[in-house]
Amino acid sequence: MVKLLDVARHAGVSAGTVSRVLSGTPTVSPALVEAVEKAIAELGYRPNKLARGLRRQQTQTLGFVVPDITNPFFAELALSVEVAAAARGYNLFLGNSRNSTESEWEYLQNLLDHQVDGLVVVPAEETRGLPLSVRTTPVVVLDREIPGQELDYVGVDHQEGAREMVRYLADLGHQIIACIAGPEGLGVGEQRYAGYAEVAAPLIEKAGLRPDAYVARGPFSFEAGVEAARSLLSLEPRPTAVFAGNDQQAIGVIRHCQSVGLTVPRDLSVAGFDDIPLASLVTPRLTTVRQPIDLIGARAVEYILGHDTPERGPLTARLRTHLEVRDSCAPPPR
Repeated sequence: MVKLLDVARHAGVSAGTVSRVLSGTPTVSPALVEAVEKAIAELGYRPNKLARGLRRQQTQTLGFVVPDITNPFFAELALSVEVAAAARGYNLFLGNSRNSTESEWEYLQNLLDHQVDGLVVVPAEETRGLPLSVRTTPVVVLDREIPGQELDYVGVDHQEGAREMVRYLADLGHQIIACIAGPEGLGVGEQRYAGYAEVAAPLIEKAGLRPDAYVARGPFSFEAGVEAARSLLSLEPRPTAVFAGNDQQAIGVIRHCQSVGLTVPRDLSVAGFDDIPLASLVTPRLTTVRQPIDLIGARAVEYILGHDTPERGPLTARLRTHLEVRDSCAPPPR
């Protein structure tokens, strides 16, 4: 294994000069920089980043814990954080809590034991706080806020995104718009439901119906979408549109429609939330609310690496969503 001292001998300089070149010290002459870089290339030297990081009390690593890595949204979010971290010279360790607060805390402690320089967390559904030990390192919470916790947060305005989508359905002429909300008590699910209800409830009441009859709840999953569609489409009068709390639920609704001979959007308009990659690949292509995932990841890394700013308080970013109008929505059938 090639060592720093081998590079110094090969370049005819001191080990200190090689170290200064590697750290980018501007006082080293261009001739010495060229000699050191040539020796590094010829010997195939790779700096020991861990050793250098420990000397600076940094490991150039970040930890990221998500509740469900099989959820395409969280997988894409992890990729965005990894890309943003790599651009700043950091590696990312990923943990999947399987929506368990206990498992989440174990992952966080394990990452701390590995001396990561910061933590990014999408909390599990039941998480109401993080252990005090976590507060010893910079922490950024994504997507799901933890009420009462003074932590950096990056997410979107879930309520406004849902409101914009349901308003779009109403503008198409839909009056009986059903909703598949997320798990009861989960912040993002409640916020999306609130945005839906602001627009849809008055329309349903105007039709002489009970708004709560057109709301189903369940996990943010394909299976929950299928089950909710089975229930909602049995109602009389049947809804002409369904707003799902996320894209997986919405795709489940489309699948159920296909199984019972209904055509989307001719018989039923379907809309989702998140804009996962599959949303533009299913047939019909899903109209949905897009979250700016790349920007969320970049802002999270920016917040973590900015924690050394003196007396900086918790930062919050609520980014705007965007309506992605595709093929799954149309005016209601006559």
